Amino acid sequence: MNYNIGDFIEFERNHLSDTIGVIVNKWECDNNDMNYLVSIKQFKGDYACMTIEHIKGIKNVSIEYKLSLISSFGDWWYNHHKSIFQDLLVSAIK
Repeated sequence: MNYNIGDFIEFERNHLSDTIGVIVNKWECDNNDMNYLVSIKQFKGDYACMTIEHIKGIKNVSIEYKLSLISSFGDWWYNHHKSIFQDLLVSAIK
């Protein structure tokens, strides 16, 4: 499965206490595998690098949960990921 920027995912990484994050970047490796940068609460929005093996799937959570999770990130996060935040706000207004 291919995931997109802005997707909230569930993941499993032994060294991380979080299990939900938001994809903020992705790129294809030489072997056609995808790598994902995932903002997580444990790192105040900073990134954990993940491959498809770490991702369990899209996490269906409420818009309120998504906004709450993003609000727990550092102040710098909004400046780098405005489009994700703005898409969530538009969804919340609808």
